[in-house]
Amino acid sequence: MIMRTKQIIEKILNKLNFFHKNNFKKTEYNTFFEGILLSQIANNKDLTIVQVGANDGVIGDPIHNFMLKFNGKIKLLAVEPQMEVFEQLKKNYSNIDNVFFSQRAIGDKSEKEFYSFNRNYSKFHSTKNTFDRHSSFEKDHLLKYLRNHSIKEENFHHYLNINKIKSVTLSEAIDESKANFSEIDVLQIDAEGHDDIVIYNSSIDKYKFKFINYEFKQLSKERLENLHLFLKKYGYEIIRWKKSDETAYIVK
Repeated sequence: MIMRTKQIIEKILNKLNFFHKNNFKKTEYNTFFEGILLSQIANNKDLTIVQVGANDGVIGDPIHNFMLKFNGKIKLLAVEPQMEVFEQLKKNYSNIDNVFFSQRAIGDKSEKEFYSFNRNYSKFHSTKNTFDRHSSFEKDHLLKYLRNHSIKEENFHHYLNINKIKSVTLSEAIDESKANFSEIDVLQIDAEGHDDIVIYNSSIDKYKFKFINYEFKQLSKERLENLHLFLKKYGYEIIRWKKSDETAYIVK
């Protein structure tokens, strides 16, 4: 059963002994995920995070402020397949310690078409570089944004970049990055409709993630149900704490 209410979120944090161990007030975190990060930072000397779909490391990023505040206490592998965005990601983290990078897409090692918006799409947004936030192996995921702007289907190609990308498993990306993670505390995913595929190819049994935070809103009902069955097989419980996000966690 998926839990949703704020009261249940606080109950879970209590179950994790979050408030008692860390002396945090309930007003010191804004979301369940922030509470998780704070609790893990307090309880671990070397908190490890893998972020799949890191974008530029700033825009809409749930990790960035923690990296700034706790510089040196967090080891982060930031994974982002888009070349232009990846270069900006590295610049944005240039003054932060213990950050590793991987310009890869995580998946089942197959070669697929990868869709992203080009600069023609930026005219629909006032925020600089907002266009590059959206990329996906799921073409329909990007087309819905074009339809929302009343762009005719015959003109879709003016706004899209299409590239062939071969995905790798998370284990391969970690090895290539020289991050040398044997266990990972938090797996953060924002893969624009590809989140379940990332999880399936993340070697859960190897890395023993304490928390997996992912977007579910782009997944079909069938795909989401299959993902829940997969996670529960590995002993995870699931909490839906946001209209778009769920967190899978293990209470020992």
